[in-house]
Amino acid sequence: MLVALAAACGVMRRAAHAVAPQPDPPAATRWNATLWEPSDTTADRGDTSGPHGIAWMAPGSSDNHTIRVRIAMHRGDPSQKYVWRVHFGKCDNDQGVFGPPAAYHDLVTDTTGVASSYALFALGFPSSGQYFVRVDRVAGADPDTFICGNLAPPK
Repeated sequence: MLVALAAACGVMRRAAHAVAPQPDPPAATRWNATLWEPSDTTADRGDTSGPHGIAWMAPGSSDNHTIRVRIAMHRGDPSQKYVWRVHFGKCDNDQGVFGPPAAYHDLVTDTTGVASSYALFALGFPSSGQYFVRVDRVAGADPDTFICGNLAPPK
């Protein structure tokens, strides 16, 4: 019994360590995006009264063989579920989903319309290309684009 308890404690300690939050990587090392409603014009994009968010994609390890993606959204519909994905291309030119869909965790807003999520991919970190992040409202069979933003490469 004592051996089983000691083993269980070791498993719990490793599990707690595995999910410990990591600090955001420096902006200069990651792809960054600001997400807006598709109907927003460039002039409206400083207005944060509507739905908006941020996302970034960065190396998840020093050997450059994993990718971490984080998203945060504000002013969503309270207590709602949204799906999000990184895509190849740009918001107005979708070239397909980046990475395995199962790696993405749904965004679920709190009562104030705020949500955040992450994804981790066992893929090499891209040094070039075009990528964007899209958040879709889940209503019925057809998802509806809620907010979107093109990822800008590290500078």
